[in-house]
Amino acid sequence: MQKVFEHVIDLSEHAADGLTVEKLWAGIEDFALHPHEYVDSMQESRVESCSSDDERRRFSRELDFGGSLVVCDVVELEPPVRLTTLVSASGPIPESRLDITVHCEENGALELRFCYFETPVEGEGMPHMMQELRKKAWLAKDQRVVAQLIEALKD
Repeated sequence: MQKVFEHVIDLSEHAADGLTVEKLWAGIEDFALHPHEYVDSMQESRVESCSSDDERRRFSRELDFGGSLVVCDVVELEPPVRLTTLVSASGPIPESRLDITVHCEENGALELRFCYFETPVEGEGMPHMMQELRKKAWLAKDQRVVAQLIEALKD
């Protein structure tokens, strides 16, 4: 797999609101378990199976985007540092991975790093303009998800 997009969302402005790594991680876990509540284009999601060990929790999900688009993925949670989403290749969807990593600076400032990876499909390259539109869509989706997480944590 190769990295196809990466960006950071700075959360330092929310430190004054009492945002902590623990609160942020609780929001990330909620997003992992209930993504349909955060992603507008997703109609429904279901956790299919779950396992855990001392360091991580792993579960399989089914994500329904309506019509015939249903994506199955595997989520690994490594509290309170990383959420990894793994998608196997299926039809038009290539094998891919999303890592969301929590970074806490020495001064207590928080940031989330989003890294998108994908296995290139041999012989099929996405046009540059489509790649750029996809990156903009990922960024907008991630910003909306983080805004919802922050808002929910204020309650």
